[in-house]
Amino acid sequence: MTKHLDPDRMLASEAVVSFVAWLTTRPEVTTMSAAHDSAGPANLVRDWLAVNELREPRDDFHTIEVRQPEYPETEPHPTDSKAKLDEARGEGGVTGFNPHQ
Repeated sequence: MTKHLDPDRMLASEAVVSFVAWLTTRPEVTTMSAAHDSAGPANLVRDWLAVNELREPRDDFHTIEVRQPEYPETEPHPTDSKAKLDEARGEGGVTGFNPHQ
């Protein structure tokens, strides 16, 4: 028997982890960054909230400051594999790199 978490008792951390876990099980790729439109991910959040019977964010949520981890633009994000590859090869990046040599 599947246990469902009572929406009134779900911790914020459980909601975030559950949402991200769900994203990783979907066959579609979800791309999120400052350079991408947020409508797609926002729709995924809306759908996930509805299925889990959680309330949508407050109307003034966009005015509330939520702390975010900071990653300086001059340094790659720790999970950016291309940046790690570029760093391993020096400042020249992957220019002239031939994987078949």
